[in-house]
Amino acid sequence: MRARSGPVLPEEGDLLEEFARELEAEIPAGRILTVTSPRPLCAEATAYLALGSRLGAEVIKRRLAEAGLPCPRAFEPTPPSLEWRAFRARIDRLDPDSRAFHRIVRDANAGFSVFATAAHAAFRAPMKEAV
Repeated sequence: MRARSGPVLPEEGDLLEEFARELEAEIPAGRILTVTSPRPLCAEATAYLALGSRLGAEVIKRRLAEAGLPCPRAFEPTPPSLEWRAFRARIDRLDPDSRAFHRIVRDANAGFSVFATAAHAAFRAPMKEAV
C-alpha cells in the first residue's frame, strides 16, 4: 500500500486496506514483517497485485479446508471476480507496446519481488510462541 504511486483504482477499492487490517488482526504481535519496495509502483500494478492476491487466497482457502485447517479471516470475503474482470478490461484497452503497459509489467514484477523478500524474511525469522 505504501509503495503505490497514484490513486487507488475503482476496481481495487478498499480491498488491500481491508485485507491488510484482517491479516494484522490475526498476526501475533512482533510477527509483522516490514518489507519495502525499492521504488514507487504505479496504481495499476498495485491493483493487479491486490486483486490477484485475493484470487490466489481462494486457492489457499480451499487447500486449508481440504486439510481441515482454519482459514484466516482475511481470506473469508468472496473473491473480487467482477472487479478483476473490470480491471482486466482496463488493462486490455492499453497498447501492449506502450510505455504505460511496460511500466505496469515492470512494477508488478517489482511487487512480486517484494513478496518474495517478505517470504524469505519470514522463513528466516525466529518463531515465537503465541501467548
